[in-house]
Amino acid sequence: MRQFRISVYAAAEGVGRFGPLQGPIDRQLFALDRACVDPRIGATAQIDREASPAFRYRLEGRGPGKAINLGEGNTGDPRELVDFVRWSRAACPASCEITVLSGHGLGYLTSLAGWAMGTRAILPNTAANGTRDLLTTLELADALGACGRERGRPTELVAFDACLMNTIEVLTEVSPHAEAAVGTPDELSGGGYDLAGAASGMAQAGGGLSPSRIADTFAARYAPQNEADMCTATDLRCFRTVEASLRGVSKMLADLAGRPGGREVTQRLFLQASSAMNRFRANGLADLGALRSFASGVPGPLAGALDAALERIDRGIIRRNAGPAARHMFGISIAAPGSAEQWRRDRMDYLPLRFSRESGWGAMLDRVFVH
Repeated sequence: MRQFRISVYAAAEGVGRFGPLQGPIDRQLFALDRACVDPRIGATAQIDREASPAFRYRLEGRGPGKAINLGEGNTGDPRELVDFVRWSRAACPASCEITVLSGHGLGYLTSLAGWAMGTRAILPNTAANGTRDLLTTLELADALGACGRERGRPTELVAFDACLMNTIEVLTEVSPHAEAAVGTPDELSGGGYDLAGAASGMAQAGGGLSPSRIADTFAARYAPQNEADMCTATDLRCFRTVEASLRGVSKMLADLAGRPGGREVTQRLFLQASSAMNRFRANGLADLGALRSFASGVPGPLAGALDAALERIDRGIIRRNAGPAARHMFGISIAAPGSAEQWRRDRMDYLPLRFSRESGWGAMLDRVFVH
């Protein structure tokens, strides 16, 4: 049995104006294969390339093992992710499991509105007949939950090798099913994580690595390629009750929206904060640090409440690693619609999320943009 197994579930196809990722993902897997010469490291991969069948194989340190042709795959189907993890456990048993989701993260991209149902999502897939699918946040949580129940405990790390996925909503939703995570609130360049470097770092550290240490190794080995790149490692155990940290902030914003002129103030706050993103501006997400910064211009106790909330959330952050333009960021984003139209488009997907329900954030956004 290996000490660590890195299982890479990859969607290499492009979406909208964002091109295919086959080259960068292939390079990641080639380097990871070489790291598997260490007997402590194991790896498996499933990759769905553009206009090509999906393939699944074990990385063996001397080139990929015999590939299994899956025919037309669908990375947007949670059952396929569960089946891949189940197969990986049989093909490469390991004490510690790391699940890497590699491809395009779609977050709240306004430009892709209507591309498919579920805009808060990752790993887009287009079938040969033109049917489109995505792995939504709720589907991802369900899949990780099923994997954990079969194993008897959560996966040690889920790595979002994709843009836009380090949102408080995603982290909250998957927190019961993974111990730690790495992701970015904004941009992650096509080269993605240094999977081989992280594998080597884990092997050098020896046995007994905690999930937090594993996440820290991923973030420490990450090399930002663009100035807006960022990687944040989080201890997801701290996100299992994170909703309470922002419940008071939600109430303050809802109360403010109910006062004369208050809706305009809160709408402007969200637009300013979401527009402060480096790469994906005004797409319905704001870094929590930017939200706090612009809250300074709102009279009353809101800024102080956000300070207290961010102090508690910060306890769950293990490491930040960012390019020059992103070093000021908190490293976790939150829903911040830039307009009523944007919120109306997103709300039916957003309202069922656990963070939305338990923090009151979704109800507050309704107060700000609908009522």
